[in-house]
Amino acid sequence: MYENISRREMDYLLTIYDLNGLPNSDIYVRPINISRKLNIARSTVVPMIRKLANKGLVNFVYHKGSKLTEMGKNIVEKYYWSHRILETFMVRYLKMDVGNACWCARKFDINVPYEVVSRMCELLNHPKCCPHGKPIPHKCDLGVGKCTA
Repeated sequence: MYENISRREMDYLLTIYDLNGLPNSDIYVRPINISRKLNIARSTVVPMIRKLANKGLVNFVYHKGSKLTEMGKNIVEKYYWSHRILETFMVRYLKMDVGNACWCARKFDINVPYEVVSRMCELLNHPKCCPHGKPIPHKCDLGVGKCTA
């Protein structure tokens, strides 16, 4: 589903997004903030950020930090759409509790094809939010398939 993006790289993108490192923002996320949120050594952050910058997913400014490019932001929003649809499906149809559904969805969410998630979204009648109450950024806004939400 996410060509050439590992789970670890996705974790970095999600962290930058969650810390408001968005393309049109003046906020740059510092490596120390990423290392704290991911509970990793600070020395490992900059090499990964450079790798993501080389892929065109983040803008990195030395001594300032990083923020997502439009492409990076779109990937994160597609991820959240997929993850939240999967966990909603598991709660509604598989009768899983919310925490377990979230944990399970995280195990395979980056590997589920868009077409499968799109069909789940249709089956669920395009829910507005996930079981945690977080908004679902529908793929119709992301140029992925047919979503009428």
